[in-house]
Amino acid sequence: MLPQIMREISRSKCYFTSADDKFLTISVTDKNGKKVDYEIYFSLQRAKSPKHDVHIYINSAYIRDKDYKENHGTTVRRKPVGFFVLLHNTLVNKRIKRPK
Repeated sequence: MLPQIMREISRSKCYFTSADDKFLTISVTDKNGKKVDYEIYFSLQRAKSPKHDVHIYINSAYIRDKDYKENHGTTVRRKPVGFFVLLHNTLVNKRIKRPK
């Protein structure tokens, strides 16, 4: 699912993590039409090559299992940030401000 999700990440909400340069996206629809919590932790870096603008580095990606909710209760929702905001700020070397 990861390659397809990354192709369509601009349609998903991205959230800040505890690290300033890492973001995540969750809650996707699986191939059976069911909503699942799929966490993708990624970071962005401006490319030095003229062939590319931005590199996206996937740090971790996994589907949360049902034990997570049973052990941790409801999932923590953070404030979203648009993927295009992340891209733009990375391209112009602007700090991405964490919502308060």
